[in-house]
Amino acid sequence: MVGRIIHIALFILITLTACNNGNDYKAYCSAIEQERASKNTSMIKEGILPEDAYNGFKGLHYFNIDTHYRVRAKVKPIQGNMVELYTNSEEKAIYYALFELSFTLKDSNCNLTAYSKTPLHPKQLFIPFKDLSNQNSTYGAGRYIDINYHEETTLVLDFNLAYNPYCHYNSSYICPVVPFNNHLKLHIYAGEKRLHQ
Repeated sequence: MVGRIIHIALFILITLTACNNGNDYKAYCSAIEQERASKNTSMIKEGILPEDAYNGFKGLHYFNIDTHYRVRAKVKPIQGNMVELYTNSEEKAIYYALFELSFTLKDSNCNLTAYSKTPLHPKQLFIPFKDLSNQNSTYGAGRYIDINYHEETTLVLDFNLAYNPYCHYNSSYICPVVPFNNHLKLHIYAGEKRLHQ
């Protein structure tokens, strides 16, 4: 998880730098590609992949970068109730449901709940989601997005950064199950695909 946070910080730093340059799109794609290459290295270095999966590992699979899946979402505070999310084990994961994110994607009005481990002044939001691509090209249990939060009323929700729970690769990891309220009724052909295609 520490490695994941470092990757997010590096990506944001690169993206912010890119936005100050003339060729924003090229720099944006380059930042994502660098983040993906770094994650490929960390999958083995941090022991995320089990040892029997090392041989033949040529990197994770991703959709092509598509800025149509980078949307601006309105941030609406909600009650902030503590919730117990089911996991792939008998344990439950404790989060706080803090915000409703509303956005338009493919002419569809969508809503996702953003969670945090801390109820007050969160620095990072956790957005688990499922979509119709889980039926074929992406991990069946859904994917996650992490967003750094600075009390904005709107934020960028970038599905190109969607990633698989680590339990997709290694059953020793405990991962929250996507709650029903975060099931999207459209295909999200962006971000990380299943490991085995």
